[in-house]
Amino acid sequence: MAMTLLAYHGSTARFTAFNPAAPAVAGSATARLGIFLSADPRIAAHFTLRPWVISDGYAHPAGSRSLLDDPWQFDPDPFLPRAAVATVALAWRHPFPMQASDWARWIERVARQANPAASVAAFRHWCERSGHDGVLVQAHDGQGAVRPSLETDAPTYIAFRPDQVTLERWTDAADAWALSA
Repeated sequence: MAMTLLAYHGSTARFTAFNPAAPAVAGSATARLGIFLSADPRIAAHFTLRPWVISDGYAHPAGSRSLLDDPWQFDPDPFLPRAAVATVALAWRHPFPMQASDWARWIERVARQANPAASVAAFRHWCERSGHDGVLVQAHDGQGAVRPSLETDAPTYIAFRPDQVTLERWTDAADAWALSA
C-alpha cells in the first residue's frame, strides 16, 4: 500500500509534470538519484536563493540557519527570477531510510569519487534491487559528529520516478514562509 505525503520542491521553472530526464540535467551527481523534495517549504525555497545570498548566509554568525529564518536580511530580493515552490503529493511504498548524518557522510564520499555519477547510479540500483522506491533522509536529530546541511532540518524525500510525484500548485518562493506556519 502506497503512503502519500505532502512535500515541496523549489524551482525557477513552473512545469506541469516532473521530467524523467531532469535529475540528469540538474548538474550535480547526486541530483541524478531522483526527484528531491522537502517536508519544509522554506527548505525547498532555499534552492531558489540567489548565489550571493547563500554565500552570505553560510558566512553569517548563525550559519546556514539564517537562510531559513530570514533570507531578506541579505538582500531585499533574495530569490532568483521566477523562483517558486511546488506543493506536491508524493506516493511511495518502501523508501530506504537514512539518518541525516549518514546522508551527509555519503554525500562527502560521493564528492571524492573519481566518477560520482557512477556511485550515485550504483546506490540507486542497489536501492531499487532491494525493493525501495526512494530515499527518506530523516531530519537531523542533533546526534553524531557530522552536522548535516540545513536541508536536513526537515525530512528530505527522494522519489525515484516522476509518476510518484503529483504537482498540486505553485507558490512564489517568497510566499513559502507562509506555507510552513
